Amino acid sequence: MILSALLTSVGINLGLCLLFFTLYSILRKQPGNRIVYAPRLVEKEKKSQQADFSLERLLPSPGWVRQAWEPSEDELLSTVGLDAVVFMHIFTFSLKVFTVAGIIGITILLPINFLGNQLSYDFSDLPNKSLDSFSISNVDDGSNRLWIHFCAAYVFTGVVCYFLYQEYSYISSKRVSYFYSSKPQPHQFTLLVRGIPGSSRSSFSEVVESFFKDYHPSTYLSHTVIRRTSKIQELTILRCYLAAAFVSFNSRYGAAIALHIQQGVNPTEWVTEQAPAPQDVHWPFFSSSFMKRWICKLAVVVACIALTILFLIPVVIVQGLTHLDQLETWFPFLKGVLNLTFISQVITGYLPSLILQLFLSFVPPIMIMFSSIQGHISLSNIEKSACSKVWWFTVWNNFFANALSGTALYHVQVFLEPKKIPQVLAEGVPAQASFFIAYVVTSGWTN
Repeated sequence: MILSALLTSVGINLGLCLLFFTLYSILRKQPGNRIVYAPRLVEKEKKSQQADFSLERLLPSPGWVRQAWEPSEDELLSTVGLDAVVFMHIFTFSLKVFTVAGIIGITILLPINFLGNQLSYDFSDLPNKSLDSFSISNVDDGSNRLWIHFCAAYVFTGVVCYFLYQEYSYISSKRVSYFYSSKPQPHQFTLLVRGIPGSSRSSFSEVVESFFKDYHPSTYLSHTVIRRTSKIQELTILRCYLAAAFVSFNSRYGAAIALHIQQGVNPTEWVTEQAPAPQDVHWPFFSSSFMKRWICKLAVVVACIALTILFLIPVVIVQGLTHLDQLETWFPFLKGVLNLTFISQVITGYLPSLILQLFLSFVPPIMIMFSSIQGHISLSNIEKSACSKVWWFTVWNNFFANALSGTALYHVQVFLEPKKIPQVLAEGVPAQASFFIAYVVTSGWTN
């Protein structure tokens, strides 16, 4: 990718950013959208969503940006909760990290890379020069300047770890304070117990009561057996006994003890887990057996691996778009179009990261679907599991797969000689720097 292609990508993304800011600034003023953009204010003020027409509603204004940063943490905590405070800290943490990265990259690494002679470029026509001229690829072989890159990497990693430690300590203390200041909730004293063994002489309710009165006599309070009612059973006034129950204790400490110890000899019986909040319950897997949940988890792992492998197809396509010479080889009939300056700049600078973003937009819904059939009993656990899957998927496909598709996949024989893998990666990964720069511009600004 040449420098002018990157500038084209930057220009397109800046234009999209301005467009989105403008649309948001206008749409948030419309009375019909008040319930969308300010639902808490609508609920609090109980105002009508209709108002007289005014020209000011159709003009964009940047005042909402300032207003978004005005509330203090205490105000955010009291009005929208701890999640909003954590979300704002993510923004501030990102700004700190990118500020440090920008200072190190622009003032130290960029001049060192640009002054290298490895690529032997004529720098008189700067806009048409490859971005590799500004990357580590341009550092001379055997140059002592490479140590500056190593030191910069260690310094940047140390700074990021320090920022993470600060944020983690602060948010952890806020979380603990928020927990102790909030009113106790019923689900904090309750466990879900699954795999209850049946008895021919007693009902599930009697089995649960007998078991917990024997093993937790001082903390056991009550229980509720989970029942499944179908339409036919409703007509006949019959209900089916699932092998699960909600068991409540008289203290959080008692619930915590029962949660963290094995209740029986057979690890598939009397399985305990924290009960979800009433509005957070996901019912489909309450009746599933231990073996069914285990098979579902295994099937989800296989499906995630298959999705990751299939995603290599768009990744390879994206990497092909970043190299015009490869694109002309694959599609010779496009040679005339690719020779147009603007078209080539858009294809190499903006289109690859846009295509990757479009494909990645389908990943979160798929991961949520996978997590929902994995055996979780709460919606929050489904979201947490899906976030973890998306994170691993993004790390692999955004870094390793892109780096390998641009290097090692074109040198398949390297896998037959493992000793050469570090050398191939050392030569190939810096060559993908231009793609990652364009990707950060697209994903960071436009998203």
